[in-house]
Amino acid sequence: METVCAAMKSIYIEFQEVTNMDELLEALKRVNPNIDYAGQTGLYTNKIIDSIDMTSILAELEDTFDIEIGMEYIIPENFDSVEAMWAMVQELMD
Repeated sequence: METVCAAMKSIYIEFQEVTNMDELLEALKRVNPNIDYAGQTGLYTNKIIDSIDMTSILAELEDTFDIEIGMEYIIPENFDSVEAMWAMVQELMD
């Protein structure tokens, strides 16, 4: 029974992460629908997102996930990929 409960919890967590990742992608698409966020790396360092996008992304993430992104989080590494943004959001939501 304990193994079944652990498995169910793992499935639930994976489902939540996929659902929230979809929510993240939707938020990013509201900022700039012309960028393939899921298929890109180096979003910030390769100038795929510009300063205007960055400002909008910050506001959109704060609104969507009810978080506050402090200055210490506004570094290129946190915005170079969807995975990096998601890791930052998860950290701020904890």
